[in-house]
Amino acid sequence: MQMQQDIQLGKTLGSGKTSEIYDIGNEKVVKLFFKNENDGIFNYEANIMQTIIAPWGYLPHFFGVTKIENRNGIILEKIIGKNLLDCLVRNPWKVKKIGRSMAHVHSNLNNTIALNISDQKLHLIGKIKLSSDLLGGKLDIIIEYTNKLPSSNNLCHGDFHPQNIISSPKGYVVLDWGDAYAGNKFSDVARTFIIFNSPHLPRNVSSRIARILLPIRNQLCSSYLKEYMNITKSSWLDIQPWILPIAAARLEENIPDEQDWLLQVIDSEIANLRSS
Repeated sequence: MQMQQDIQLGKTLGSGKTSEIYDIGNEKVVKLFFKNENDGIFNYEANIMQTIIAPWGYLPHFFGVTKIENRNGIILEKIIGKNLLDCLVRNPWKVKKIGRSMAHVHSNLNNTIALNISDQKLHLIGKIKLSSDLLGGKLDIIIEYTNKLPSSNNLCHGDFHPQNIISSPKGYVVLDWGDAYAGNKFSDVARTFIIFNSPHLPRNVSSRIARILLPIRNQLCSSYLKEYMNITKSSWLDIQPWILPIAAARLEENIPDEQDWLLQVIDSEIANLRSS
């Protein structure tokens, strides 16, 4: 992995739980990880960015890695455009069109065969085990159930939602690949469904945006799911089995206002298992 030196940080373009994005000129940005993040997170995402071969062109170009003030960084192509949440807030009457566009991007992404990245079962079960205290006696039930689900080697983004999709002059570009894995594509759809239905709103959402987003979020989810199932000739019966492990895996993220809701989802899914 090529290490680049002499990087001058410019304007901060965004931030998340693990990193910040800085403009560094020459149509490039650096994703700079916080000092308290372990090297594994950085190494995994850097490996993904240089490993995934995506003929559909949905990834920003990878230029290498760097270290600035003892912080690990990934140097990427700067993507000019608006994320789909911004597009939705500016044009809420386009909610169904945006949902359908998400479905086409996601299905194309999922059709890519993934090599040399984390296996789905290892990825999910590793995350589920981090919430063993919350799950208690449900932990073994969820792990046993997850191990029985059908495997595959499709590329799964692991956090596919409107804020991670940029509408740019070059087309749609998908950002934040740090949770990607190789697995069953319907698990990736289940993750998006959970995000759409969570009581937690996306980060940095103002009260004004919330007033626009909340009434149309169900429409967005419905349009996305309907189009994805139409494209892939699938049904809710393909997606629903993944709700339990995806909800359990999401617990470790400690997202505000979400823990109780996720535990309710988990209890409901386990009850359905026992009654079937």
